[in-house]
Amino acid sequence: MYDEKKEEQECIDIVKNMFRKINGADHMLTKVFKEELQHEHRTLQQAFWRMVVELIHQTAELPDNYFDLRNEASVLMCREIVAKVKDKMYLPLI
Repeated sequence: MYDEKKEEQECIDIVKNMFRKINGADHMLTKVFKEELQHEHRTLQQAFWRMVVELIHQTAELPDNYFDLRNEASVLMCREIVAKVKDKMYLPLI
């Protein structure tokens, strides 16, 4: 039986573990992620990039008082990406 709370907690744990790894060895995580992503099923690759697009949009919409020098470059880059590609950021599920 599907347990939404359990599923959500598992996702939270995955994300927190990823950020712990980024904090300690981001170069290795990036290397492995790049290598493994290309070997995943193409539908999963597309789903991953849909998630990235959502994150870009969310980051681009942060209010100016929500970021500082530690993440300013990321926010500004996301805003620039959204401004340049606008409605072309749709990735279909096929």
